[in-house]
Amino acid sequence: MGKPIRRSRTLTQQEMACRIGSSREMISRIFKDLVAGGYLTVTRQRIEIRRRLPTAW
Repeated sequence: MGKPIRRSRTLTQQEMACRIGSSREMISRIFKDLVAGGYLTVTRQRIEIRRRLPTAW
């Protein structure tokens, strides 16, 4: 497992959803699944990518 990827720009879930043509609720559900699988760490001001997604995801 490598170092987490860090970005300096803060986006809300609503802004992320608008950028990809989705809903905020869908972003929230996907984040929840990714956190449960150990792929992301999500805090109030930070999202850390902990490892790569499997190719079949």
